[in-house]
Amino acid sequence: MQLNQSGTSKNTMKKKLVVLMSAAAVFAATGAALPARPAFAETVPAAASPVAAEKPAAPRVDYIALSVHQKLSSIASDAATVADKAYDELMDAVRSGQSLAAASGLGSAELADKLGALYAQSFDGEVAAGYMTREEADEANRLAAAAVRETIDTSGAAVGPLVRTVGRDIVDKATADVVQNVAFLSDKSSIELRAALRQGQSLTEASGLDAATLSASLLESVAFELDRAVRYGQLAAQEAADLKAEAARSIDEALATKGYDPETNEWMARYGDAIIDKRLSNLTGIAAALADKSYADVEDALAQGGTLLSATGLSEAELLDRLAASVDVSIEQAWQSGTLSARAADALKAEAADRLKEAIATAGYGTRAQSGAKSDSAIAKESVDQLVRQAASYAGKTAAEVREALGAGQTLVQATGIDQAELYGVLQGNAGAYIEKAVASGRLAAVDADATKQEASERIGSAIAKPGYVGEADADAYLNRLRGTLVDQVADWAGTTREELLEKLAGGQSLAQAAGTDADTLLHALLRGVNRDWNEYAAEGRLTAQESAPIKANMAAELLALVTNG
Repeated sequence: MQLNQSGTSKNTMKKKLVVLMSAAAVFAATGAALPARPAFAETVPAAASPVAAEKPAAPRVDYIALSVHQKLSSIASDAATVADKAYDELMDAVRSGQSLAAASGLGSAELADKLGALYAQSFDGEVAAGYMTREEADEANRLAAAAVRETIDTSGAAVGPLVRTVGRDIVDKATADVVQNVAFLSDKSSIELRAALRQGQSLTEASGLDAATLSASLLESVAFELDRAVRYGQLAAQEAADLKAEAARSIDEALATKGYDPETNEWMARYGDAIIDKRLSNLTGIAAALADKSYADVEDALAQGGTLLSATGLSEAELLDRLAASVDVSIEQAWQSGTLSARAADALKAEAADRLKEAIATAGYGTRAQSGAKSDSAIAKESVDQLVRQAASYAGKTAAEVREALGAGQTLVQATGIDQAELYGVLQGNAGAYIEKAVASGRLAAVDADATKQEASERIGSAIAKPGYVGEADADAYLNRLRGTLVDQVADWAGTTREELLEKLAGGQSLAQAAGTDADTLLHALLRGVNRDWNEYAAEGRLTAQESAPIKANMAAELLALVTNG
């Protein structure tokens, strides 16, 4: 039996490759590596479909187009429902080569009419909830009607993703996971391999495996995933071929480069900052423990204008070294897991040292006595952006009812029928919660929170007493907020924490992968809120519907770039 230097046989390598490809298939099925596909496409591989054979033109991507595409994603299930036919029976007929119309037992015109009525009802619900205007719903109905007619009459048609990121996601993840996958194939720990890389070895040298065999094994796994995406209409054949060539170059370079270090990306920096922020959030407690002093005594000293240095009685070098050591451990663990590159880890350690040095010398650190506290006006404005919606909800009224009363010259207090002090307190609480979340996400310094809350409170007091109150509509400020809160929005939507999402992003996953979904679904969810906000702004009179339309289009383009490029 032929063995490589580490004692791993070629047969063992083959078995491990099977495990890697099986894991990739399972990963893809969950929607993490390959987007979860529509029900119709899921059962009808598109190997013979022209959709998989040639690269499609860039599609229209906005809330309306994505909403229509969502309907098409469930068209087989919907057809079974409107035709009163068992889904499995219908899909057996489709698999045998029948069109969806033929499989339903209805004529094309009848099936199209029934599906059109079903989707029109759904779009009407979108209008009622404020996610679409009446004009947008009418446009969605027209787009859906055309797409339905084409889809139901095509034999074996596959409904692929609108936003095609799957191929790029596969290659990027393979590149990000190269050390971990080599560790798996070579029976070594990834920590052991990373340590060897830090000492100047190449991945091939550190693994003890033959370079050609190792490269072929890794690329076979990538090819398996890309070919699967082509079969199901998620990727054009030529694009898959180009991506295989790109993956080969990237993986071979990673294997041969001495001291290989993954490319540092923005998410690594943001994840590293989150690590540092978390440690600094309890800096007073850590410093007190290191100095063997009570937290209350140190806090009292800071409140009187002292510094952490004076409050602990430790020298600058001793306190700084001991505090930095606790942060460095967390950063080193992130490097060992592959979440941070070595360069990113070193840069973050230096950043942490600088921030710690500044913090321990700051008078009144973390208390009201700390100098330089100021309001962040942008975040204060954001926190009171939805006053009409929030007030209406608390009063048990619709936003339209409150807007009508405001339009007649009433104040928010009059329009809601809520006591002024009570309404002020509720809205103030909402603003405070928003501001605290901005602190938790690192968008706002904790020392500035009180001043920002004070500004928000003043804005609320003025707004609820103003007859005919109308808020502001600032597209640039909204876009900045969208960028700043993107991670938190995605984390909330995915049911995870900001830190967990950042860790996955830093490790090489796309936003959709990190959220456990596909780009279409994630983008639709994000744009749903954007569309509702700008429709609401228009309804409140902050701007006209005509003015809001290009803004919504620009927001869609920005979010598409953020979701597909990070």
